[in-house]
Amino acid sequence: MSTRQNLLRASRVRLAVVFAATLAVATSVSAAEFTWIGGGADNNWSTDANWLNGARPTPASFPGSGTGTESITFSGTSGGISNIDIANASGDARINILAFAEGAGALTITSSENKRLVAARINLAAGTTVTIDTALGLSNGATNSNNIQGTLTLNGAISGNGFIKGSGGTVYLNNTNSDYTGPTTITQGTVVVTKLADGGANSSIGKGNSTPANGAQAQYLVLGNGASTSARLTYAGAGDSTNRLFTIHQSGGTIESAGAGAVQFTNTGTIAVSGAGERAFNLRGTNTGRNLINGSIGDSAGTGVLRLNKMDSGTWILGGANTYTGNTAISDGTLIVNGSLLATGDVTVSANARLSGNGSAGHVTASAGSIIAPGDGVGRLTVASMDLRANTVLELDLASDGSGTAGTDWDQLNVTGDLTLVALGSGNPLQIKLTTFTGAGEAGLLDSWDASSNHTWASIVAFSGSVDYDNAERFVVDADGFANTLNGVFNVVRNGNAFDLVYTAGAIPEPATCALISGLVMLGFIILRRRHRH
Repeated sequence: MSTRQNLLRASRVRLAVVFAATLAVATSVSAAEFTWIGGGADNNWSTDANWLNGARPTPASFPGSGTGTESITFSGTSGGISNIDIANASGDARINILAFAEGAGALTITSSENKRLVAARINLAAGTTVTIDTALGLSNGATNSNNIQGTLTLNGAISGNGFIKGSGGTVYLNNTNSDYTGPTTITQGTVVVTKLADGGANSSIGKGNSTPANGAQAQYLVLGNGASTSARLTYAGAGDSTNRLFTIHQSGGTIESAGAGAVQFTNTGTIAVSGAGERAFNLRGTNTGRNLINGSIGDSAGTGVLRLNKMDSGTWILGGANTYTGNTAISDGTLIVNGSLLATGDVTVSANARLSGNGSAGHVTASAGSIIAPGDGVGRLTVASMDLRANTVLELDLASDGSGTAGTDWDQLNVTGDLTLVALGSGNPLQIKLTTFTGAGEAGLLDSWDASSNHTWASIVAFSGSVDYDNAERFVVDADGFANTLNGVFNVVRNGNAFDLVYTAGAIPEPATCALISGLVMLGFIILRRRHRH
């Protein structure tokens, strides 16, 4: 026996409940409100005592041809009812407001006859859990405004106009084939979706507009309403891309990638930022795939400064020419900048967080224990200035034996201004972590390597301004990711306005030794001599 059948059997009576504006009686009935309190001796819909003041909707099954002006509220314990079946051959179940008050318990609305529930508004109090398995119509040709403080799961396809999620609860839009054409506006709380698609294609948030463009198209997904900072879209699907843009309202908002696959917003247009005042745009989630925001993010007019926060352990890519002037904070996970961040905004990378990419940024502070990884693969990350603090890790990908060019054949960190090495020394070095790549661009053996010869990768770090250092033990090289055979040591040396990575065949290092080599100031030795690999 299925779970649904068990739920139906658990109730002492099967309820055929269809909400409509016109009752199946000879006389017309004006708009009314009915409240289920479950106060009777049974679970019967027809028992007057189960309804507030003994006023029950009659008959128990309504026709589906009405205008949907009535409101029905479930409150108390709902008399133990856990499953409501919309079953009426006359048409869809229509209602104005379907409300679930505090204490209503967990309810499921289904339709054994595949009828739609057509409603203008659904309200859920905090602590309530409601699942609607039947298809949902957004009635009256208007954008539905729903006050959801509990948890609402919509498993059926949604049709009609736009959908507004209000209050601090959670709505799950699990159907991948919804075709409503209006906007999805998240004013507060969380909307969880399993499918996103290009404009004009059905998805969890409808189909929007088939012609993505700046301005109006960005209104088909709106985060925030000016009063709350809790608006969040959570992607929980298997992996999707969409060419739809979106709007960040003055209260800001969050996009979270928490599914099995990555989500990519591929449109290179301008992401709308509306309203005055500062706001935060948060990129969250645990998915470590190539989650992408490809549009350009800026400030709004006047005082509308936007700041960006990369949170949680997942990965996000910024691909656009971003113009927002607020700061960028990477508190966890990886932020890949393949576009650009405006030079006036500071970037802070926290411990264990990672900044990567082929793009550019303003001033960067790499906190102790943070990771800087130039390139997206082999490439170049350009920053206006940088503070590198103790125990920072600089990840370098090497695709050649030193033949070629920095930024093309091996990674380069390019600092166009001043480079400051903060509190680095023998006990708190900057760790250079090496990974070799094949000619096919995959991690593995270098195509050409001679362990018995010396090699130099020039300008792994380049700077145009000053560099602040006060001793020779700034760097230590971790060659565990160097897949080829080694029979020597790595040094990092300064060469004018650059640092080079040097491999010396057959050499045995003396830790903490500083020497002048061919006019170069040696800043650090590898402290681990690799054994010969077979």
